[in-house]
Amino acid sequence: LTKRETDVMEIFWAHDEDLSARDIQQYLPDITVNSIQPVLKRLQKKEYIHVSGFSQHTKSLMRVYRPLVSKAQEILLLMVKQCKDKAFLEELQGIIAKKLK
Repeated sequence: LTKRETDVMEIFWAHDEDLSARDIQQYLPDITVNSIQPVLKRLQKKEYIHVSGFSQHTKSLMRVYRPLVSKAQEILLLMVKQCKDKAFLEELQGIIAKKLK
């Protein structure tokens, strides 16, 4: 994830409710809603978030999003991607194979 994508995901992980671009902008006041929307599209394309519904703010209808990936899952993915210990990765693969049975 990029720095901006990580910033947005941290907001999702810190809140239990579905969030719109406007909601996220309240926690990232240094960027505009128009700057957040492309980040949300990228996160959706990467399957980190999904559209969970719609919300109305004044007269405009907005998409609200919910994360598909937890912070723990993201940390685990990063650790596995950066791991160079083949024995550890094979052990992890065995654990995963047992879990999938």
